[in-house]
Amino acid sequence: MEQITFVWPQAIHNVMLCFMIRHANPKKSAKVKSIRGHSPEDVATYGELLDVLKNQKYAGQELEIYWFENYVWVVVVGKNPDRFITAYKSRKLKKRYGK
Repeated sequence: MEQITFVWPQAIHNVMLCFMIRHANPKKSAKVKSIRGHSPEDVATYGELLDVLKNQKYAGQELEIYWFENYVWVVVVGKNPDRFITAYKSRKLKKRYGK
């Protein structure tokens, strides 16, 4: 049987993110998943949160930076109301946050 190790602060944070009220458009999530392999919900739920940045281009959005499947992913989150917008891999941010 495989042993599972939890890092509690990150695990608690991920659980808190799951229970935050965030709206996701099922059609858009399915489209993002078909193009990029994972939906924003997948990355936010199973990834390790590294940082949260304000989106410089769009007011009212934040960029959540995750380490997910050996790569740095960006999940764009709208803050009014809380909603997932998209998720993508970032080579630029991998240089900054890469492990």
